Amino acid sequence: MKNLNLAAKQLLYCLLCLPVLFCQTSCSKDTDGCTIAEATNYNPDANVDDKSCTFHRDAYVGNYGTDRTCSNGMSSPSMRIIALAEDFTSVYIEIEGYSILEATVNETNLTVPLQNLVWDGTPGYQIEGTAVFEGSILKFTYEITNGALAENVCTLKGVKQ
Repeated sequence: MKNLNLAAKQLLYCLLCLPVLFCQTSCSKDTDGCTIAEATNYNPDANVDDKSCTFHRDAYVGNYGTDRTCSNGMSSPSMRIIALAEDFTSVYIEIEGYSILEATVNETNLTVPLQNLVWDGTPGYQIEGTAVFEGSILKFTYEITNGALAENVCTLKGVKQ
């Protein structure tokens, strides 16, 4: 009889513990948020990606009406900055609709490393520079050279449209 009472008590104990165990494993709540560590709004507690992630590059992406001053008096272009979907720190810069530059973005600026460029249909140019925001104005300062020409330093200022 003692063994039967002990077995009954153990069974009762197990039955009482099941709801507690079930709740501990299945009652945890999902936390929505940005789950990509490179994002500016990364949430380490999130376990469900809600597609809200933003990146430093997002501040630069857009179309810009620009005003350019260059040491050789070049005309004013338009500029468009395009995000690369597969890379959270890279963008393309399109100037005057045909010049495509690769650039990287960090917390404080956009950097165009030295690269070859076809300018106005003419190959043989090289360009490098940086861009920063001054309030709502993007200031892109770059050097452009061609073996036959002297170095040309340009500052392109634009407001996102």
